[in-house]
Amino acid sequence: MPEGKSIRRLAVILLALCLAGSVPPSQASQNKPVPAKSDEKAQPVASTRPSDPNLYAGTEACVTCHDEIGTIHDKGPHAKTELSKNGPAFKGCEGCHGPGKAHAESGGDTAKISSFKNLSKAESTRICLDCHQQKEEHANFVRSQHARNGVGCVDCHSPHKAKVGAALLKTSQPQMCSGCHKNGKPDFSKTFHRKGNESTP
Repeated sequence: MPEGKSIRRLAVILLALCLAGSVPPSQASQNKPVPAKSDEKAQPVASTRPSDPNLYAGTEACVTCHDEIGTIHDKGPHAKTELSKNGPAFKGCEGCHGPGKAHAESGGDTAKISSFKNLSKAESTRICLDCHQQKEEHANFVRSQHARNGVGCVDCHSPHKAKVGAALLKTSQPQMCSGCHKNGKPDFSKTFHRKGNESTP
């Protein structure tokens, strides 16, 4: 390379480096991402939940009639919602079933409470995802093969009648999965689970 071109190239590089160093600190900091605080957590989506605390009765009111379900609730993972700082719309029974004061005061009118058996899969899944989409394993559920094939949360999970532990599964995982994935049943007995070709039941 001729000496003149080398010098010009070096001059351009030096000029670029000088200009890069001359950006005012306030402007330079605008281009840097602000790291999230380690204790900062994403808040549940509250778009469809009434926020007026006067509409809520509290879990104590629910268990006066639903004592068996209350006992199950107290022993399950959803009991920790009682400590929620996001307001009554995310606590206990009403975190899933909506405001219960009108239901309780009417003597149990089922039209005044949200029952999952009367909701579509999409509606019940939306309620679950209001809290659970914040977790990595559920963050992309709405784009998953399960969602695309009309499978909702309550097809596999049961908060009130779960057979399998903290995941609140209706039955053991291999048995439940093979109920739909009949062609893939042999794969469930392998020491690893192959992800391919699961979209067909």
